[in-house]
Amino acid sequence: MPQPTRNIISAVFTASLSACSIVTPVPTWELAKTLGAASTAALQMGPTSATDTVVHPHLPVQRWCIEINRETQVQDIVPALQQELQAHGIESRLYEAGQSPLDCPAQLSYAAWLRWEQPMWSSQFQPYVYAATLTLRGPGGAVLGSTRYEVDGMGLGKWAATRKKMAPLVRALLTGYDG
Repeated sequence: MPQPTRNIISAVFTASLSACSIVTPVPTWELAKTLGAASTAALQMGPTSATDTVVHPHLPVQRWCIEINRETQVQDIVPALQQELQAHGIESRLYEAGQSPLDCPAQLSYAAWLRWEQPMWSSQFQPYVYAATLTLRGPGGAVLGSTRYEVDGMGLGKWAATRKKMAPLVRALLTGYDG
């Protein structure tokens, strides 16, 4: 075969190889998998919502006392609740379970539970809040409202921060709506 023909065939073969990596479905499939994984991760960090909210009619309460739950596994739940209450203009203070705060018009009790899983793109197990409940009581212990959070079947909001999970619960106790 003459040299120019060999060079042309070699150039076409080389060009087809480099084009092959561009038009082959494998990179497209890899891109689709990466976008799908990124979307899943975004949803798992995304919004959460309150469920089963019940709020009984009562006057607005601007000062809540939070009963410390030493049994909960979630270390940052109290700061998360206090930050959310403050964002809504509500003062809060803490009291130990079993004590009765005399000058508190509303007492907030909570419970929260953790699970351990491996986040996407991680080789280590990490905890996340998978469920929480809030109950607001008035003077004399009457229930003013209650609400809860639980990771849904699709894992929406699974890896969101504790405060992001508590925000819709506090809002639900204030408004009476789950959203």
